[in-house]
Amino acid sequence: MARSGWILRSPDAPRRISYLELLFDLGLIVALTRLSDRLTGNLSWNHALETVVLLAAVWWVWTVTAYTTDWYDPRLPLVQMIVLLVLFGGLLMSLAVSSAFEGPSGVAFAGAYVGLHLCRGLVLVTALRGHALRARPMRVLLWFCLTGVLWVVGAFLPSGPGWCSGRWRS
Repeated sequence: MARSGWILRSPDAPRRISYLELLFDLGLIVALTRLSDRLTGNLSWNHALETVVLLAAVWWVWTVTAYTTDWYDPRLPLVQMIVLLVLFGGLLMSLAVSSAFEGPSGVAFAGAYVGLHLCRGLVLVTALRGHALRARPMRVLLWFCLTGVLWVVGAFLPSGPGWCSGRWRS
């Protein structure tokens, strides 16, 4: 294996879950609990759609982190730092869930979401400099750069009843 691929998980490495990954999963459970509390607090269609958008963001955080610990060696301090960074960002997102469509909480949620994806991507792209598999985290980073713009712009848009309340029906 070339030095440029030092972060990659060896094919013969054990596939056990680390305690840090389990801690990250607990952070995900906190986010899911907060999302369910948010949904049960207001059972309207608009609120349900907003919760689905937030759930999609939480799901992406979990999925990309699971891939990260699958593709890269979770025993390395750099990968562990990435997981801790994502855990911290996910907890910030969880704190902002209850009022994520209202003012500063939306900015906090979107900022944490975009920030954790961009930081993870930049670290992985840098760590794989000179390796053929660098294209994979580069594509993921490009995706989150493009969609991150939408999240940040959306965080600054005024909140309101939205399109599903019938406000814009003719």
